[in-house]
Amino acid sequence: MNKFVSFGKIRKVVAATTVCILFALGGCSKYDDSDLWDEVRRQESRLAALETWQAQVNTNLQSLQGLVNAMNEGDVITSVTTFDAPEPGGYIISFQKGANITIYNGTKGDTGDTGGKGDTGEKGEKGDTPQIGIAEFPSGSGLYYWTLNGDFIEVGGNKMPATGENVALKLRINEGEWEVSYNNGQTWESLGVGTGGGGGDAIFSAVDDSHPDYVVFTLVAGGELRIAKYKTLDLIFEQPEGFDVHETKTVNFTTSGSVAFVTLINVTTGWKVTVNLAGNSGSFSITSPETFNEDNMEGEAIALASDGGDRTVMRKMLFFQKEEEGPVEGLPASWMLPDKAQPNATTGNSVDFTDFVAHDGTADLNVGQWWVKSDDENSILRAYRAGSTTGVQNILWLTTNPAVGDYVQLAGQIKNDYWQMEIPTTGLDAGTALKIEGEMQVSATGPSDILFQYSTDQSTWTPINPKIEDDITYTVRMLIGEAPGYAAIKTPINETFTITSAIPAGTLYIRMMVSSSVRASRLGNFTGTAGTWRITRPQYTGEADKVPIMKVTKL
Repeated sequence: MNKFVSFGKIRKVVAATTVCILFALGGCSKYDDSDLWDEVRRQESRLAALETWQAQVNTNLQSLQGLVNAMNEGDVITSVTTFDAPEPGGYIISFQKGANITIYNGTKGDTGDTGGKGDTGEKGEKGDTPQIGIAEFPSGSGLYYWTLNGDFIEVGGNKMPATGENVALKLRINEGEWEVSYNNGQTWESLGVGTGGGGGDAIFSAVDDSHPDYVVFTLVAGGELRIAKYKTLDLIFEQPEGFDVHETKTVNFTTSGSVAFVTLINVTTGWKVTVNLAGNSGSFSITSPETFNEDNMEGEAIALASDGGDRTVMRKMLFFQKEEEGPVEGLPASWMLPDKAQPNATTGNSVDFTDFVAHDGTADLNVGQWWVKSDDENSILRAYRAGSTTGVQNILWLTTNPAVGDYVQLAGQIKNDYWQMEIPTTGLDAGTALKIEGEMQVSATGPSDILFQYSTDQSTWTPINPKIEDDITYTVRMLIGEAPGYAAIKTPINETFTITSAIPAGTLYIRMMVSSSVRASRLGNFTGTAGTWRITRPQYTGEADKVPIMKVTKL
């Protein structure tokens, strides 16, 4: 079924003339002819209104044709302006490329004046309004043709297109009948139907400018046309932050308006930038040089976006080498294990540090790839193996209950295994006092002697509060219960020491190393296949009572 645009019903126009009546009564000087003159003026006013309405209908026909042209040519609307005069008001539509068009609002038909009651006469024929519209053919082609009362208008056997410079459909009322011209008024054809007195919706029933992307023109006969709005073309992105050497970063961008392509020009030598465009958004992939020098430590590129026509926008993108960050002060450093209840934890079930430990995915811990971050995430508590062992090599975190406490555990240890704290510092003066606090616990077959040391390069180590006994150097000797049970006992860690030489900004390493192969029970040596060594959290009764498993402070 064709979609068409129709006129509103037009009231009947009385075309009678009163000139002869004026002559007939001209000799009656006392006759009151004021009513006759009022009727003359009313008829003239109605005829003038009819002519105005007819002109507005033809204007709307031309405007409808202009909208179809805009759609076919890809034109966009730059503004919609309303007006109240001349009546009945309407809209002025401005385009980026094409000329302005005017759309008049529909008007309500005049009901006419009520005359005196007279004899009942015969009922006259009702005037019909020709329904002029447009219809797309074939559907989806974007080709529109004029219709009359739902049928395509044909001229010379061909459908009459609603677009084109030489197409001009017009309507007029002549001697009480509708006439149509298919050649801009050069010739006219009667439609064989009478007219009313004008008025009614003229082609368009509504113009909606509320949508941000397009204007909707609703047609009287149903259906609508949508014409895109003009949008200022823009390319929007945030400038990237500083780059390390040969680092790649992604910068997302969006565009306003329809974009055909985005490209980059004038890219600083050494930097590489690629574009990924998907619709009206995308991303830049930026890679810094393999080495920085005076010529490339700062760079730029021009990002250019175009709609494929006459609109182009350029935006500058800046790159630069990341400034070296100043040292971070990690003192005080403390490690608090997160709560994660484990079933049957008191019987030894355990889990690894899924949520807060990173590693390289291997089972071998010789390189110390397991660690726990400090509360401020600046410092690390890490376990290192002295060499491969045949025993259990997992670092485990077990949660039992507040009465026992939580801990990290190294199992199957051998001599020179160690826990290490890695703490960034802005520098420490000679004579600065530091304090290490915590608790440790071993099984009867675990290590007995633990030596604390500190270093700034992990090569030269300075002992912390060393003691020597039986040719064994240690800082802490682990407590153990009496025979025969040798129950595990928590050993308090409370070591205060003084930095002997100034330490520059960098990382302070403190390690707690197994310094002998003697078992905690002092009954022989361990073999690396048994025994456990834990850093524990003291017992607690509630959240507020918790303390870190290990803490280092500056006094």
